[in-house]
Amino acid sequence: MTQTCTTPPASDNSGIDWLTIDGDRLRVAQPANEVFDGFPERFLEVAAVSSQRAARPDRDIVRAAQFALDEIAELPRSVWRTHFNAILMGDRPSAGLRFLHAGRILPVLLPEVCAMVDFHKSCAVHHKDIWDHTLQVVDKCPVNLAVRWIALMHDTGKVWTRSVNARGKVHFFRHEELGATLMRGVARRFELPETLAARVIYVISNHARANVYADTWTDSAVRRLIRDMGEHLDDVIAFSQSDYTTKQ
Repeated sequence: MTQTCTTPPASDNSGIDWLTIDGDRLRVAQPANEVFDGFPERFLEVAAVSSQRAARPDRDIVRAAQFALDEIAELPRSVWRTHFNAILMGDRPSAGLRFLHAGRILPVLLPEVCAMVDFHKSCAVHHKDIWDHTLQVVDKCPVNLAVRWIALMHDTGKVWTRSVNARGKVHFFRHEELGATLMRGVARRFELPETLAARVIYVISNHARANVYADTWTDSAVRRLIRDMGEHLDDVIAFSQSDYTTKQ
């Protein structure tokens, strides 16, 4: 069944009459160069619709995106923010993120996230595919903008902190701190509101504490965690539950 997409997730004051949903695929009725020429923000709209509908953009759309990177890079940061937030708030953010990667848009917007793609293949010692893990966590998180940003960025610091000890064990010491630092730069790049950025940065920096929770913790240890997390406790728990369910 083919549908015309008329309600874009990134904006509620205009329709998208140039994009159709055909089963699980997104297509454009006109030649892609005509649809996107002069409208680079439309690629971000495609990613947002992909995230909402769990639909894959057609090959013509992906190819067209690869030739519009300069224009996408020059878009106002408010446009980046609006559409990227819409991607994160979709039912299946991983679909939109995969399109951004396939269209080579992801390294323009978020080189920190793109660096996770196939990172595990660069190590002689096996470890988890952190890109695939990140996509799973983002999809599992509740539809909460702060928690979705946390999920997207929480493992970015691993790319620059990986080490292998003499026993062949892989470690990512202090990746949380580096991830928080990277998120500060991302927040400035996307011009995120200070309150949102602060929530995300705090949880990324501290998420390991909640992730190591075990039934053997004493009541005083639990109370200390609750006290230390303060107003961020709900975000920490929401993220940690989603992160834990994907551990390998």
